[in-house]
Amino acid sequence: MPDMTVAKEMAKFQRPIPGQSLTNDPENPAAYEKPPQFTNAKQAQEWIFSNLIQEETYVPMMSLLDSGEASIMELTQNLLYQGFRAGKWNPDMMLLLAEPTAYMFMALAERAEIDFRIDDEPDEDEDSTDISSFKEAIASKAPESKKVPQGALPKEIEDKIDEAPTSLLAPQTQSEPAGEVLNDNEGVDMPPEEESLLG
Repeated sequence: MPDMTVAKEMAKFQRPIPGQSLTNDPENPAAYEKPPQFTNAKQAQEWIFSNLIQEETYVPMMSLLDSGEASIMELTQNLLYQGFRAGKWNPDMMLLLAEPTAYMFMALAERAEIDFRIDDEPDEDEDSTDISSFKEAIASKAPESKKVPQGALPKEIEDKIDEAPTSLLAPQTQSEPAGEVLNDNEGVDMPPEEESLLG
């Protein structure tokens, strides 16, 4: 007779049963089951940054950092996981984007003179879930210092950070039209009605 304690612990994972994905309708795959939108890290970084500096995203994110309700790595994890679920990138690209995305948040917070936390102490009581290994992988990319190293971000993004507001109340200035996104091969316009991953 199997040990019931082991069965109860296994039930906490809430994972799909083996082979469950083979029963999904192949005509309607989930966004993350299709080829990702971004396969180039630089283009993905530019897309992330263009969304971060939108006023409807920038103000709430900086407010969370300023209030201490979220750390840099919590925001990074949330953004990258939502991007993966939306089919923007695959898990490998997600890990490549972790450090640059954290630096984007840090640079914007530094410019707004926000005293931020990079990461929280791990919660020992936190239940194991499907995304706990994802969180650990992203957390392993956490910057060691509160200073953004020179050259950590593409030059184009560094230039745009210099144009970002220095206050949460400052009017938002944009150097490019809202909603512009770079595709893998060439520039294409994203429909303006597409919502931000953090909106």
